[in-house]
Amino acid sequence: MIYIISCSAKFRVYISILTPIKVNILNDFNLNIDLNWQIEALSNIVKNAIEHSNENDIVYINCNDNKIYSKIEIINNGIINDKDLNKIFDRFYTNKKGYSESVGIGLSLAKNIIEKNNGKIDVYSKDGKTIFTIKYYK
Repeated sequence: MIYIISCSAKFRVYISILTPIKVNILNDFNLNIDLNWQIEALSNIVKNAIEHSNENDIVYINCNDNKIYSKIEIINNGIINDKDLNKIFDRFYTNKKGYSESVGIGLSLAKNIIEKNNGKIDVYSKDGKTIFTIKYYK
């Protein structure tokens, strides 16, 4: 089932209440996505950002829209080293810093889900910050 979800101020309040996150929505936009699967993908990325942040850090979510794509950035102060960065979306890959219950399928599954809805995910990690950038193309 495909839903159109609105990224608006209501989303900001909802997320901020549930998690230690600051949401910045530059402009409201709609996404034509499979809502349940995209929630699964995005919540996994946010969960990872929280788990790999230092105590009292804030995880930021920035949302923006243009004529070509809608963009969601998830930013934390954790660092992913180059060795892990090249494998982070591989199925069953985990680093030694993650939770012991981790089996390494979350980010691989998230990438798969996002790509199935005409999206792309990239990760950048340098200078004390990691940014996951998700673009849903129109």
